[in-house]
Amino acid sequence: MKRSISFMTAMIATLFYFNGNAVAQEVEKLFNGKDLSNWNFIVQGNSIPADQVYSVNNDIIQIKGTPLGYMYTKEQYGDYILHAEWRWVEAGESNNSGIFLLIETPENPFPNGIECQ
Repeated sequence: MKRSISFMTAMIATLFYFNGNAVAQEVEKLFNGKDLSNWNFIVQGNSIPADQVYSVNNDIIQIKGTPLGYMYTKEQYGDYILHAEWRWVEAGESNNSGIFLLIETPENPFPNGIECQ
């Protein structure tokens, strides 16, 4: 019985140790609220420069919507927790957006990856 209690105590202590280390990990903001310097862009057919589609206004990323495309981080990440904030546009406005995770090599406006909408 005493051995069982010691084992359980060791397991609980280990759980708290690893859980505490996970919480202490550094948070990295992907968007600095000022510009899109941490991002790369894909615009369908390279028909217009990316800065005519993607911009920052009042600390908010704004996307024109046409032509099709997406933005992706310059850095690659693994073993992460993603926190995102977004807003819905007014009724009647066109909206279609999502977040792609684990995309393959960016090449076209329809990346292969997991999409959350």
